[in-house]
Amino acid sequence: MPHKIEIPDATYSDVEAMLAQRGGGNVADFVNSTLQKRLFFETVAKIQQQNQDASPEELQQAIDDAVTAVRTDRSAEQEENPGADRS
Repeated sequence: MPHKIEIPDATYSDVEAMLAQRGGGNVADFVNSTLQKRLFFETVAKIQQQNQDASPEELQQAIDDAVTAVRTDRSAEQEENPGADRS
């Protein structure tokens, strides 16, 4: 169930006008998309802060290890269930 967010009337009108200039759009969809982007960037900033002392080599090794683990798991799953849809 969607939650209600209060937006000042002037802001709502400004967003509506901007979307109309772009060729249309739904204010609720715009707000949702904007908030999702903000959450993404906040998450990126948090991860960057947490990893600020890690060397690029350490980070690359962690990424390589994670990718290898996922590929190994998927390969094992494919051997157990050949022909399964992976999309």
